[in-house]
Amino acid sequence: MNPSARRPILIIASAFAVALSFGPVACGGDDNGGSGGGDAVTIDPNQAEAASHAALITEKDLPGSGWTVTKQDEFSDDDQPLADTATCKSLAAKQKAAREKAAPGRKGRAEVEYSHDNGDNFDTSVEVEVNVFGDTKVPAAAFASFKAEIDNGDFEKCLKDATQSGFGQAAAGVTVAAKSGARPGASAPGGGLAQAYEFVISAGGQSLDLRLEAYAWRFGNVGVTVTISGPNDLVPADLAKQVLSRVQVLLDKAKAK
Repeated sequence: MNPSARRPILIIASAFAVALSFGPVACGGDDNGGSGGGDAVTIDPNQAEAASHAALITEKDLPGSGWTVTKQDEFSDDDQPLADTATCKSLAAKQKAAREKAAPGRKGRAEVEYSHDNGDNFDTSVEVEVNVFGDTKVPAAAFASFKAEIDNGDFEKCLKDATQSGFGQAAAGVTVAAKSGARPGASAPGGGLAQAYEFVISAGGQSLDLRLEAYAWRFGNVGVTVTISGPNDLVPADLAKQVLSRVQVLLDKAKAK
């Protein structure tokens, strides 16, 4: 596919990360089928800013070389739909309600995104966001509601719509098809959310397999989201395991302090 289409793909990958980073997904759940984490406060809320940043990975935690920071502490609380479709508008409304419930209890947060330049192909990106709350009492119903949207296929449909519309005026010449059977590269810690999507984007006789992975879990009063995106053949098979494992190690260290 023509590299000039690179920008829309990166926009969709970024929007995908935003969609997964709202409060209840990042820290939702309880002992009745949520994302785990228990009821104990793991990070001192008074140390929330320092602890959330201490839990972020660095370039050294990623495989190989060539990774660069493309975003840091760039939070988007914009609840605009990913695309102008009924499905995306419905999801955006639920995001807004979830953010409004979670925001008052948030004490600190940190975010970083790394990208690997794949030459003429699209970048591979990894984004990590850590949210620290004052306690563990975030409504479990919000997490359950979001998970239901994933299970019923609405989130995947919205991502497909967003990928299509991301090409702007050129969208008429682009075909986006969802591939079935995509599997996440790892399990989320604490029984959290792990989801993968693959789309085949075709235009001008060329095609690209785009892969998107999402992970979210709760660690006491801390919520973590990790999103990974890139060409399917340029997302290392063990990338998610490596990133998730390292983030959890850093969280354990922050807890010990």
